[in-house]
Amino acid sequence: METKSPKRKRSTKGGEKKTTTKSGASSQNESIGAAGSVEHLAKAPPDKAFWVVDGPVLTDLQQLRDALAREISEEQFVYHVTEGKNDFARWVEEVLGDRECASALREAHNRNEALLATETRLAPLHA
Repeated sequence: METKSPKRKRSTKGGEKKTTTKSGASSQNESIGAAGSVEHLAKAPPDKAFWVVDGPVLTDLQQLRDALAREISEEQFVYHVTEGKNDFARWVEEVLGDRECASALREAHNRNEALLATETRLAPLHA
């Protein structure tokens, strides 16, 4: 049984309303469909961006996918993912609000498996 995070409404510039959850994800940026597919890409605010050690600064799942494919070395990956922690999964869940992708990232044991997890999650956006 899934529980939903309480939502709060706040005003943004131009009078537009935006809903946020405790995780920091914004429903204006991300929408999960009934089947769990990503319909819009969540963007992290600048102060919640992911800083890869000696690497790029990431603000969304697409950038993480691209960095895993082209920029992040296996050494950088193991800095962020060890037996006791998974910085990528934690950021994806807590900042981007994507539990499904975070769960898949927790199962990844290397950079290529993490890349596959992000590609699988992003596939509905490119369909």
